[in-house]
Amino acid sequence: MDPISAIASQVWACKTCDNPLLRDMDRIAYQNFRAVHGKGFLFHNAFNVDFGKTYERQMTTGWHSIRDVYCNRCNAYVGWQYEKAEHETQSYKVGKFLMEAELLRQASGAIEKLQARL
Repeated sequence: MDPISAIASQVWACKTCDNPLLRDMDRIAYQNFRAVHGKGFLFHNAFNVDFGKTYERQMTTGWHSIRDVYCNRCNAYVGWQYEKAEHETQSYKVGKFLMEAELLRQASGAIEKLQARL
C-alpha cells in the first residue's frame, strides 16, 4: 500500500457528506460502547465538528454530562463528547468522543484530496 492510501484508510468521515472527522490512530481500543444508533467508537480527538449545548443523560454506566457532536459541513449528528461523569470509574471518558459507527464511513475521497495537495 502506498503512503497516501495508508493515510486515507485511517480517516473516518461523515457518512452524509464524506467530511473527514476522525483518525483511526485516535480511536481507543474499547469496543463495547453503545450509541443511539447501535455500536459506538471512543476517540481521543475529532476535527471538522461543531458542538451542541451540554446536557445530562442517563446511560447504563450512570449519569453523564455530554454535548452532541455534528459534522461542520452538513450539520449531521455523528455522536457526542463526554464533559463529566457521575462515577469516578467512568472519568476516563471525560473529554473523549463517542462516535456513532452507523453514521461514519472510511473517507472515500481522502486519497484524491491528499493527492491534490501534493
